Amino acid sequence: MPHSEGAIFKLRHYRKFAACLALLCFSVPTFGYTGFRRFTIDHTQTGTANSTNFTVLLSGTFAEFATIANGGDVQNTVSCGVNSITCPADLVFTSDSGCSNPLSGWEFESYSATTGQIVAWVIVPTLSVSTNTLIYACVGNSAITTFQGGSQGAAFDSNTKVVYHFPNGTTLSTNDSSSGGYNATPANSPTAVTAEIGGGVHFNGSNQDVESSSFPWTGTSAVTVSFWNYVTSGEVQNSFAFTVGNSATTDPHRFSVAAPWGSSDIIWDYGINATGTGRVSANYTSYLGAWTYVTLVSTGSGNTYQAIYLNGAVAASASSSASSTVTGDLIVGAYPYANQYGPPYHNGSMDEFRISSVVRSASWILAEYNNQSSPSTFATASSFVPFGSSPIQQVVCDYTSNSPCSLNSSTITIPVAATQPGSALIMTYGGGTASNTTISSVSCTGCTWVQAVACNPSRVAEIYYALNVPAGTNSLTVVLNNINDWWFNVSEWSWLPLSGTAIDNSQTGCTNGTGATQTSASVTTTNRNDLIIFADRASGSTYASGPTNSFVNMSQSANEELLSAYYLPGATGTYSSSFTTTASATYVTAIVAFLPRPFQKSRIEFGR
Repeated sequence: MPHSEGAIFKLRHYRKFAACLALLCFSVPTFGYTGFRRFTIDHTQTGTANSTNFTVLLSGTFAEFATIANGGDVQNTVSCGVNSITCPADLVFTSDSGCSNPLSGWEFESYSATTGQIVAWVIVPTLSVSTNTLIYACVGNSAITTFQGGSQGAAFDSNTKVVYHFPNGTTLSTNDSSSGGYNATPANSPTAVTAEIGGGVHFNGSNQDVESSSFPWTGTSAVTVSFWNYVTSGEVQNSFAFTVGNSATTDPHRFSVAAPWGSSDIIWDYGINATGTGRVSANYTSYLGAWTYVTLVSTGSGNTYQAIYLNGAVAASASSSASSTVTGDLIVGAYPYANQYGPPYHNGSMDEFRISSVVRSASWILAEYNNQSSPSTFATASSFVPFGSSPIQQVVCDYTSNSPCSLNSSTITIPVAATQPGSALIMTYGGGTASNTTISSVSCTGCTWVQAVACNPSRVAEIYYALNVPAGTNSLTVVLNNINDWWFNVSEWSWLPLSGTAIDNSQTGCTNGTGATQTSASVTTTNRNDLIIFADRASGSTYASGPTNSFVNMSQSANEELLSAYYLPGATGTYSSSFTTTASATYVTAIVAFLPRPFQKSRIEFGR
């Protein structure tokens, strides 16, 4: 992504800070990112019950996730993960658009510093079935030089006992990403292949497998095993996709699956080898020749449930289960005794092999399938939102047509959506003569509006703001005194990486007059990162470029309302702007400084 140091709002010097200005107290958390992408998880794809500590796959190519040298926003890279790959240190996943609340863990399976391509596993505390879950990928913080995703296994819950990603499609890795670190050893060179998610492993069906002899297991435990499986009709033979228990030479000890057996049936054994007491099976013919998500569950000694799920749906189940007597030793791709079932080797490819010591719910399994089979539709990525460059939502309307607002007597209804955490909704207003078009009240469900400034000369200009507009809010209501003509611009801004915001009330003010060219304000600043909002009521007005190309003109109504903004990223000095109007036009400008970081004493001078 091309960069302009002035056009993109960058916060470089940051720290915890708390202060009070006049009657308004605020606190500022640590931040310093250039922007974020928001990943919205579609709740209609997450099943029927919430899942706790669920690991989400985020995958795709995003230009701003490349390094600075490659046109992106990543400032620093670091070696990370079980395979010591290059990772973006300052690409951090958070629960808020302010980038102040990092999630507890994530892992990069792969990363391209050149293109910004990622395969990342991110744990979320709750995967909701009623509301969309949001993940923010924040980037561009030059002060972050170490990996922030936690220790090995932090991307997975405590029930996850082994995770083999088998990256990267070129060089096979059999390292374990769980906290246990049960790395496996390949036998007879199974090959790396392109798979469902990045890379996978292919077994030749005759002598190849991978084994972790240190992997421990308690055979009475509940269990979930999952993996992606690819077997063609020509590869079907008597074989095992995995086995736990190298010392288990008799059937009652089994912890294994044939996927499929020579009969084209998938056979899931956990304990006693008898239908309904440790074994379930299903026909696998229709799944041959395609990547298929296999999930196997058993309650073990609980003796209540055992099932096979294929692509997120139950394919076979029993209302009983059994215990295995195995104590460990995991072999992926084979059964250890060729003299019993030879050749016992899997003939096909696998990806994302996991074992957990709990029965995952049907919702969890369906969500995993939906996520891993189509990560870009399960978790939709927004466009990149640089802090301060553009509003997230914006509504502009005026008295000439009302739309998209509506008018009922002196009450105006303006459609708005809930704000993101850390954002603010700012409303600027321009009215008719001061005597009859001022704002009487501003309100919306579950939110509080604060008047930042009101100008009341021959014309009217006002600025209001609201924080934390909640979900379910779809409009705000403005009541005018003696309604005449009016102009509104309501915008949500994400330049504020804060749990709250602050207004420099000492710097608010108004100007008014007539003429073709006017100086609206000048700002003297010392290393501050302000957002200066102008609301003006001046026919045909346009602003000149501000300092260091950090000046932005927002949309205006068909008549006269205009919203503009200065960004002063760490600037020092005095800056001024001017606007032009049609000859002899009457204008009024309101101005307010929003403070996304601690500020030092500044002043704004009004007039010409």
